[in-house]
Order: sequence, then C-alpha cells, then structure tokens
Amino acid sequence: MNFKQRICRVQSQIDKLQWEIVEADKNFKYYFIHVPDMCSEPMEVRLYRRPVSNESIMVANLRIHFLDIYIGSDFVDQIESEEKYQLDHGAPTEQIDEIKNIKSLFGV
Repeated sequence: MNFKQRICRVQSQIDKLQWEIVEADKNFKYYFIHVPDMCSEPMEVRLYRRPVSNESIMVANLRIHFLDIYIGSDFVDQIESEEKYQLDHGAPTEQIDEIKNIKSLFGV
C-alpha cells in the first residue's frame, strides 16, 4: 500500500469516527452532543444538558485532535463537575447512568 492509499484509509477512518461522535447521542434522554464544524481540526465537541425550560445548558466542551489521543483536563473536570452536580441535586438514576456512558465514550 502506498502513502496515498494509506492516507485515504486514515481519512476514511477519521470520517467514520466523526460521524460516530455526532450520532452518539441518538439514544440520550438528558444530554445531546453538538459539533459546530466537523471539518475543523481539532474538532470541537460540545455536550449540552437537554432543556428543562427553553434553554439548553452547555456542560462540557472538548476539542478532539484526531492524530493525538490526549483528552484535555478541562473536559475531564467539566464532565466530572456535571456528574457531581447531578448527584448533589438528586438527578434520576438514568441521568447519572447517561453521564457515565458519555464519560466512557470519551475515555474519561
């Protein structure tokens, strides 16, 4: 396999991964994932709590560098804070399970 073929293969895998991230929330009840620009590098991933009223609340913001496995500590802190907030405010068990699932999806 030449370099061009290998690059195409890597790009194809990144494209698939991007769509998996965008569609990861299709079964979420309490959160949703928003990607403002799938073409940006790093790709920004925003996690929002679904609105209780008319307003969604962003709970975490992650920038994914597809050629680097580093997950920034800001995202880890934000997602941990959201889990703690929900635990402290008596969130339903399924909401806590959903945030744990999100943590697992992103390797936190």
